[in-house]
Amino acid sequence: MVWCRTKGVGVVRVWVGGLLGFALLLLVVGVMDRVLGQSVWRYPCGSELQGWQVELLRGRTAGLVVDRSQSSDTFFIPIALHILCRSDGTGCEPLYEIFRALCDATARFAPARIRFLVSPQAIFWYQNTSAYNGNTSASLNLVQNAATHANYMHVFFMGSNAYCGVPGVCGCFGCCGADEVTVANNCNGDLPVPSATLSHEIGHWLGLPHTFAQIDCTECVDGSNCSTCGDRFCDTRADYLNYRWSCPYQGDETEPSFCPLPWDTLDPDHTLIMSYADDYCVQRFSNEQMQHMRAVIQTWGSRQWIQSITDNTPELSSTAVFRVPRTVAVSADQVLVHWSPVANADFYVVSVFQGSQVVKEALVEAPDTFAYLRGLPLNQQLRVMVFPVNARDFCQVNNAQWVGFRTADRLRAWATVSSAGCAWGARVTLHVRGGAPPYIYYNPAANVWSGDSVFCEVPNGIHVFQVIDQNRDSVFIPVLIRGVSSPSTGLVVPGVVSASGIRVWSCGDSWICLRLPSSGRWMVQLTDLVGRVVHVWSVEGLAGDGVRVRLPEGVVVSGSSFYIAVLWRLGTSRVYRVPLMVSW
Repeated sequence: MVWCRTKGVGVVRVWVGGLLGFALLLLVVGVMDRVLGQSVWRYPCGSELQGWQVELLRGRTAGLVVDRSQSSDTFFIPIALHILCRSDGTGCEPLYEIFRALCDATARFAPARIRFLVSPQAIFWYQNTSAYNGNTSASLNLVQNAATHANYMHVFFMGSNAYCGVPGVCGCFGCCGADEVTVANNCNGDLPVPSATLSHEIGHWLGLPHTFAQIDCTECVDGSNCSTCGDRFCDTRADYLNYRWSCPYQGDETEPSFCPLPWDTLDPDHTLIMSYADDYCVQRFSNEQMQHMRAVIQTWGSRQWIQSITDNTPELSSTAVFRVPRTVAVSADQVLVHWSPVANADFYVVSVFQGSQVVKEALVEAPDTFAYLRGLPLNQQLRVMVFPVNARDFCQVNNAQWVGFRTADRLRAWATVSSAGCAWGARVTLHVRGGAPPYIYYNPAANVWSGDSVFCEVPNGIHVFQVIDQNRDSVFIPVLIRGVSSPSTGLVVPGVVSASGIRVWSCGDSWICLRLPSSGRWMVQLTDLVGRVVHVWSVEGLAGDGVRVRLPEGVVVSGSSFYIAVLWRLGTSRVYRVPLMVSW
């Protein structure tokens, strides 16, 4: 609960030496952290009693403000959620945490027959670092401009414990000059126990004072003046503790001397949400507090609109069954999460966790049942949850199952260049790290894609190679080639590549160059345009290497055209019958 302050702790001075001293110091710090760590939210509530709240509390004592509804009536309060983020989009309070708090509030207000409604159209995000950090004017302007939609309880989740001119608070009602509830992000979590901050501030919004409020006079421990003094509720014991306290109370506060039993020791009720007891203590509103909240809805002008809100949305009956790819590392920039539809769901919240921290979220409105998540941490083990939400049911967040997956490391590639093994030009080898194999490679010099990362006969110039992995991530590798031999400039068609991956080109006035798809011996046939065999060669080479054959004497090449056909690989029955035209 954010609304409490921690009692002062005296300074402990320890003088020890060496490693033993350091170890003892760590031990002391660890023990103190465990003792103090029972309460994460150490800040007080910034709310102060407003005039209308005091007026209604006094009217209640006079019998003018009572719960006039039938016992079966339920009031529904629509909530507008306003989530402040830094200007770069970071720091937003996760919907996962917000709906955990709403689910907790639903349970706390259920005995009062008060429910809450949330629709995706009433969830807003703002990117404003100044307002997020609590700059007085920025946060005041943002809240006052945003909290203008009628017939909503406006709840703002902010990134600082100092906002709207109220420093060092975890939650507040009306602190930003509007009829709003504000909650600091670091006071809305569920460790070590669920924070009651949101429930506490909603209690203020519905007219409740702190249990330690002393309206008109001080309440005595025996309760003899409970209806006219203190918080004016007789089923909340006297409470003077306007600071954070652990339960059960073991202090020595006493009542004033004018009470029937002067100096009687205080015995506050640590279960009451409107007290400043630690979060692991508080759990309920008293009967009179619940009656008063309902009476405020029926009596106070700015709350009476709640009586006109009805809702027949059925409860959700199941959680979302979903999956993400898990066979390989998935792209950090393109993770597809999809799930089965859940009956009566209005929308779904997809939350990705790294450890216990939410690192990415998506809100998906029904009937869609998928989300693409981008910008996830690289090379990390993550887990994803999907939980359905409808107007009145937020609690599937507590039942959501999770699926683990790993993101791929960033795809990286570079090239090395050599002149070895090629008939002419350069040999370019692409090296890849990260991403999700298998990879495919693009050779701009030949305008071909290949599963081979080695390319021969790359001519002089600047060439931009490309690598794409299984996740369709890609990387571009510019390569400069210079000072390498080139094929004959008289070639009309620089080279032709067949579907089998064989490439043929002219590499001189009397030479033909070939790049073979695999290692071994091959038969190459030269024919004229009418199919007559001019010459046959038997060649041998390694996969990807270039081989050269010399045209026989007497073959006139000037102005002539021929077919080159690689007929078969010796020793196998594999035949390539793709004629390749080479013109000189």
